[in-house]
Amino acid sequence: MRSKKFNNVTQLSFLPHVFPINIYVVEEDDFLIVIDMGIKYFIKDIQKICKNKNKPVKFLLLTHAHSDHVMGIQAFKKQFPAAKVMISKKEHDLILNDFNFDVQDKDYLLKGDYSKCDFSVDGTLENSDNVGTLKVIATPGHSVGSISFWNEKYQYIIVGDAFQTKGRVAVSGDKVKTFPFPAMATGNIDDAIISAKKIVLLNPSTLAVGHGNILINPLEKLNLAISRFEDERKNNK
Repeated sequence: MRSKKFNNVTQLSFLPHVFPINIYVVEEDDFLIVIDMGIKYFIKDIQKICKNKNKPVKFLLLTHAHSDHVMGIQAFKKQFPAAKVMISKKEHDLILNDFNFDVQDKDYLLKGDYSKCDFSVDGTLENSDNVGTLKVIATPGHSVGSISFWNEKYQYIIVGDAFQTKGRVAVSGDKVKTFPFPAMATGNIDDAIISAKKIVLLNPSTLAVGHGNILINPLEKLNLAISRFEDERKNNK
């Protein structure tokens, strides 16, 4: 397990050089927020952070419900029963509706593994909601209900799979040969590009992803990733 710190956030990475699965622990004044829970092996490290900071985990926020972001929830709840698990309303509705899309989402394909959605949530999130110092930003595309978390003070954003940095920096849906899995799990490429541009407009100083390293001053790389993918799609039409 690898641990890296930026601002008030700790990134925990499982198998960072092979198949990186990242989660994030955000330190608030009186509590901690965990973002995503891909596997149970993160729990010991979260417990260490709790002990070192002398703060409880109050929330587990999910960027989306693919298995590599939610597999550890059952074990997490055993260790942190008071923590509230929250996901976007859009993603939660998809699960409740047996993975049938609403009419307005008819252009989505059901991509990615949703087989580990046997968990309950304590609340749902919508665009512009706030949890602690984090603001919810709707960033659909990878999944219909994908969301990101923006911190205005430090200007960082945690984007789940809206971008990846493993292999190279890429928009969700742009297949990276050395790490193609986020692209293979993307439900709507047009929305993924729109969400990528939405993230760029925030002008983040730091970008944190579900798979790969943190990017500091990421704008040039993000714009190049978007342009590359748009040009590739035009050339393939």
